[in-house]
Amino acid sequence: MQSLPTATMAPGTGPDAQATTPDDQCRMRITIDISHGEITETVTMHMGPHNETRLRRWLRVGGFSFKSRDPDWDRHYHRFGAELVNFMTALKLPTDIANMLPRRKASPESVARVAKFVGSLQAYDGAQP
Repeated sequence: MQSLPTATMAPGTGPDAQATTPDDQCRMRITIDISHGEITETVTMHMGPHNETRLRRWLRVGGFSFKSRDPDWDRHYHRFGAELVNFMTALKLPTDIANMLPRRKASPESVARVAKFVGSLQAYDGAQP
């Protein structure tokens, strides 16, 4: 029986390899932009010289419904990895916030309501204005 040739891997490669990009050059940024008629989620990954940005945008298609024509986050496993894709997929679309925002120029009452809501969020998570 003839033995099969064995593949040799370069040091630091293979299934147990770890990233070698310096820590200060690796980061992810997730932003959610909300208006009455549109919600946009954006993910930006910085891994040293490699930068990748993808977004999903939902447009209002009726009184309280939103629809996206962008690919689902699970189509980006090869770019971002399972952990980030699972996180983005699990996020609840903030339609309640979009529905709270006015369609046209805000009245003073609407501005006060939104300011009160945002203030309660900051108090809830301890964030500073």
